[in-house]
Amino acid sequence: MEFIHARWWRCRESFGFGSSLEVCEDVGGGIPAVTAEYDVTGVVTNTDYEPYATERDQAVTALLATKGVWFVAYKIRSFSKGGSA
Repeated sequence: MEFIHARWWRCRESFGFGSSLEVCEDVGGGIPAVTAEYDVTGVVTNTDYEPYATERDQAVTALLATKGVWFVAYKIRSFSKGGSA
């Protein structure tokens, strides 16, 4: 978690983003709380293919849609030592 926070903070300072980092362990309670506290317009995340994660992301997408918030997940590409994906 410290690594993520440090990277986010560096981006925020470098680019002047007026954003916040929130960690929600409870999707059902966390998403409504965050969207009520902040003016959330969109959520960007990485794609996770674990069964729990795909169910969670579907639930998050549905919850955010009721608030008019978009949700997009990007596939993270990793490269082996040889340079192929």
